[in-house]
Amino acid sequence: MEAESAESCRLTAGASSLDELSVHVLMMGIDFEVIEPPELTEVLREARDRLTRALDGP
Repeated sequence: MEAESAESCRLTAGASSLDELSVHVLMMGIDFEVIEPPELTEVLREARDRLTRALDGP
């Protein structure tokens, strides 16, 4: 993790899969913006949809 400004930093991480990376980032409990890879955005959207269904029902 490296500072980019007084309010933000950049996390460089790797994982065996994008699903694993998404869990890692979510478990950090911080707000974040996906810069790359762009495919991670879709994995996070799928996780959001799965969580919404779990909370709201089918």
